[in-house]
Amino acid sequence: MDNITHSLVGATLAELALPAGATRAQRGVFFVAGIVSANLPDADLLYTRITPPPLGSLLHHRGHTHTIAGLAVGALLLGALCMLPAVRRHVRPIRGRVAGLIAIALVSHLVLDSWNSYGIHPFWPFDSRWIYGDAIFIAEPWLWLLLGIAAALNTSHDRGRLALAALLMVPVAAAAWFRLVPASVLVALVAGA
Repeated sequence: MDNITHSLVGATLAELALPAGATRAQRGVFFVAGIVSANLPDADLLYTRITPPPLGSLLHHRGHTHTIAGLAVGALLLGALCMLPAVRRHVRPIRGRVAGLIAIALVSHLVLDSWNSYGIHPFWPFDSRWIYGDAIFIAEPWLWLLLGIAAALNTSHDRGRLALAALLMVPVAAAAWFRLVPASVLVALVAGA
């Protein structure tokens, strides 16, 4: 999946994990933790150039960081970041919720990536078989729109709501540009937003 979808899923999971009456600082920590956790397995994109193109990306993306072992390392890294004093003082009373959010957001990345034809091999090095499905395309504007609307409706500040509404125009513009959806449907979506 694309990182817009992973980010929106991370933001949605953060909203679900927040306790009632969370402070603004706690909301910020949860929001950042959800988005970073949901995207962390794609850190392998930083080292795909160790092998020359075009094989570098094919050999390394969805490699080590897209395995159960890679998720465990990512969870330890994010857990260590949550121990920083600036973060710890905000999440101390709800640290179990933050840990759960990080774990679920990390797993969500693998689940979403397993839904397209590229797939993942989560049990490597013990089992090299790939798990994949043809359920969705790698970049799916409909998911952006659905998850983006939910995120915009849950945003408590007007500036955040406006920024998310502007972001929602990206999939609509992409759908129009690539003629993925009839123009009448796009006009109805924009008019209803």
